[in-house]
Amino acid sequence: MPRESFHRELDRLVEKVVELGREVESCLDAMIEALEKHDAEASSNQLGVDAHYKERGTQIAETRNAERDPDLAATLREMAHGTRDLFRRGLDVFETRDIEHSEELEAADDWVDLMYSEAMNLVVNPGDK
Repeated sequence: MPRESFHRELDRLVEKVVELGREVESCLDAMIEALEKHDAEASSNQLGVDAHYKERGTQIAETRNAERDPDLAATLREMAHGTRDLFRRGLDVFETRDIEHSEELEAADDWVDLMYSEAMNLVVNPGDK
């Protein structure tokens, strides 16, 4: 009986974590759409969801009319998509408890890290191509 109770509680906990994760995934989708459409208002709405991000939202609003670097924008879009996909795959692995596929997440995370490094290089060295 205790084992069955444990598994029921574990299943309930996994369900709640997956539910929360799907909400985060939805926010990531909205942020990607705002990024791709250069929609500062939609971006601000998403950033305002969490009080921690309100300050960042203000900083973004102050620079929204800045000239856009197309290479940086493309890298950020690519990174955003990769991050969302990594998150989605990680959540699926967690939900299904598929340990074999969890190893694939490391390579996907390395790729996102590479995109981050590329984005930071473009920020620090604008115009260097």
